[in-house]
Amino acid sequence: MPSKPAYHPSFWVANGTELFERMAFYGNQAVMTIFLGETLAFSKETTSQLVGLAGTVVYGMPILAGTLADKMGFRRALTLAYLILTTGYFLLGSLRSSFVQGLGLGSSLAWLVAGMLVISGAGAGFVKPVVTGTVSRTTSEATRSTGFSVYYMLVNVGGLVGPLIANLVRLHWGIQHVFQVGAGICALMVVVTLAAFREPAPGPGEQQGKPLAAALLDLLRVFRNWRFIFFLTVFSVFWMMFFQFYIAMPMYIRTYVDPQANTDLVLMVGPGCVVALQVLVNRIWRKVSPTKVILVGGMIASCSMLLVGVAPSMWAVVAALVVFSLGEMTQAPRFYEYVSLLAPPGQTGLFMGYSFAPIALGSFLAGQVGGRLVKYFGEQLHRPALMWTVLFLFGIAACVLMAAFNRFAGTASRPSGQEAAR
Repeated sequence: MPSKPAYHPSFWVANGTELFERMAFYGNQAVMTIFLGETLAFSKETTSQLVGLAGTVVYGMPILAGTLADKMGFRRALTLAYLILTTGYFLLGSLRSSFVQGLGLGSSLAWLVAGMLVISGAGAGFVKPVVTGTVSRTTSEATRSTGFSVYYMLVNVGGLVGPLIANLVRLHWGIQHVFQVGAGICALMVVVTLAAFREPAPGPGEQQGKPLAAALLDLLRVFRNWRFIFFLTVFSVFWMMFFQFYIAMPMYIRTYVDPQANTDLVLMVGPGCVVALQVLVNRIWRKVSPTKVILVGGMIASCSMLLVGVAPSMWAVVAALVVFSLGEMTQAPRFYEYVSLLAPPGQTGLFMGYSFAPIALGSFLAGQVGGRLVKYFGEQLHRPALMWTVLFLFGIAACVLMAAFNRFAGTASRPSGQEAAR
């Protein structure tokens, strides 16, 4: 008698489409700053704010998108997400068309681009809870850990391949075609989802179709927990530094180091490090408490900021990306355990649902800070490398606040991660 497959077919369909979606997403992200700042000629501040807005929507959307996906059903939700992404990316790729150029939009062009970024960001944010929800529903206790490892690995493979594709398309066909290729990839994922994805059954005790009003009430419950909100706010500084590699770094390199630099290609370094080293880094830190690991990861990431400004070059950026990735790999697996320790008894699942919040806030902050730093230190002080020291100080200040939080109001009195999960 043939054995039952370890994973439901929809597990592989969902993760396979996520791989291609991440290729399109990270490919577009790799050229977004160049496209907005150089092709569309937005100012550094406007470019920074627009890129930050996109990330805010992408990582803020999952907070409520999971509830909407439950009500719609995963198959319809995933199809809709890829349709939205296809539309958003296609519109972005059409901004250089003769029709749009002939409209003479002037200052209103920024608002048009912002709308397109919100559309594409909403689609990308909608994908996340559907795919992770599918992994959860289609795995057992014995296979769930491996299932999420597959998901995490494919996300990083997409992040590794996407910038390479973007670089090839940008150099051979033009930067606007990067977005059109992304639209084509997402359109193909619509077809794959409709043809192969089958609705996974809800898990035991899972409430399907939770009212949206209840989700909004949950949001209020979370915001009343000052300890959790303080932690999310401080931790968002880590992600604010991360997004500077997509916002401030391309401006800095192409303005003050090498105008022809392939900054999109350099962004393959981070995901490549994660794919190659995540298992090893996990083993090194697996026996250390999450409070200490979070701090160590933040310190490592903060130090990476100094490397960019020490010797302005592409090699310095590569070194900074490697060091930052080590910080990310150190703290990322333990972040969710840390969140579970902060959650009140019986509310772990609710609080875990807001784990994307610091990424969304970090993207927003990065958009507000990045362009202003490049302009102030570059155009006004004529010391552009000094901006990376400022970002380093931001990171160190966040680590100090986190250490104080752990000491006076943190998790010291809470049980271990395994005990809290019971």
